[in-house]
Amino acid sequence: MAEEQELRLYGEIGPSFFGMIDDVMVIRALDELKDAKKIHVRLNSPGGDYFLGVSISNALRRHSAKIIIHVDALAASAGSVIAMGGDRVIMHPGSLMMIHPAWTIAMGNSAELSKVSETLGKVDDKPVIAVQGLPTYPPSGNLNLTTVSVTDHLTLVGVLNQWAASDRQVVPRSAVYTPGLTDEQVQEKNAQDFSTSEMNAESAAVQELGLPSVVAIADVVAGSAADGKLRPGDRISAVDGNAVADPAAVNNLLQATKPGDAATVAFTRDGAAQSVTLTLGSAEDSPRGVLGVLLARLPKDGTVTVDLGGVGGPSAGLMFSLGIVDVLTPGDLTGGRFIAGTGAITADGVVQNIGGIQFKMAAAREAGATVFVLPAGECATALPAVPPGLQLVKAATLHEAVTALNDLNAGRTPPGCSA
Repeated sequence: MAEEQELRLYGEIGPSFFGMIDDVMVIRALDELKDAKKIHVRLNSPGGDYFLGVSISNALRRHSAKIIIHVDALAASAGSVIAMGGDRVIMHPGSLMMIHPAWTIAMGNSAELSKVSETLGKVDDKPVIAVQGLPTYPPSGNLNLTTVSVTDHLTLVGVLNQWAASDRQVVPRSAVYTPGLTDEQVQEKNAQDFSTSEMNAESAAVQELGLPSVVAIADVVAGSAADGKLRPGDRISAVDGNAVADPAAVNNLLQATKPGDAATVAFTRDGAAQSVTLTLGSAEDSPRGVLGVLLARLPKDGTVTVDLGGVGGPSAGLMFSLGIVDVLTPGDLTGGRFIAGTGAITADGVVQNIGGIQFKMAAAREAGATVFVLPAGECATALPAVPPGLQLVKAATLHEAVTALNDLNAGRTPPGCSA
């Protein structure tokens, strides 16, 4: 059997005897592809039965192959649930993903209808940040991330139309996409950036809260010593037999090494303990040997999961970190306010600039936000475009952002942008 296989899911989600797609059909097909290393799932569905969609999505997650979801035209309702079962999602030109609150048609007495309503509420109320094994404190306000959409492959007429729109900006393709990458490679990079952003956000929040931690790999540098041997998500427990609990411990153990030295890394992947010996590489800015990985902290006890299906890129990092801090801290970081923001974040909590700030502020204000948290380096771009009624709060680190919002709650003026 070829290592790459294709599975087509075209049609409504429902009982197979009505000619629809059901979970038994998909599970049987996946069983036949048990030796595949990568499966491309071609998806075009208007939706259907939500719970069948969940079952299919979970079946895709359980498969050992890398699952690539291609939305060829439409992934609506339960179809969008299936799309979330992939390791990455590729939206092809003209395709659409439609997500809406669950609905149904039901008949019965008041008790039966009440039960249906309760079930729909459980479907709709899935949190963006889910925590298990740690005490949580539900917030009362809003911490909304902001994102921008990108339209590619424009015609001359399309460029002129976009240029004339006040809520659009036309830039060279190279300013958004790395030259030479295919559409599929761009989608893959966006998905990896988002995954790294989630882990960096969690790492920064764990550091800010001082939680006991373990070391995890956020990303692997292509062509490095670790490439092909370690993966994002691997949890490192020891280097050369020395236990490590945070990224600093790993770096300290590598201080006495040089490029070409061997280093044995013990790690856990999918619950299984493993080890690998690597030949350390080099870096221009350091004489010591390097693994070629970006490290992050994860909580030693409990798990934090961020689920915002379909969004790619790193710009949600700061707001994810603030959301995690808010959920794991007594009190309310928002003070009941509607706060929005943007900014990438490193595993150590450094806030980085991100594009499209003027459009993100406009969308946030239109949605009802009164406070907007942004990277300190974006102030010059933001000031000329800030909408009336939106207070800017700048931050260079996660700690500065948390302190600023606490200041706001205490009636103090947080650091803002000034001309």
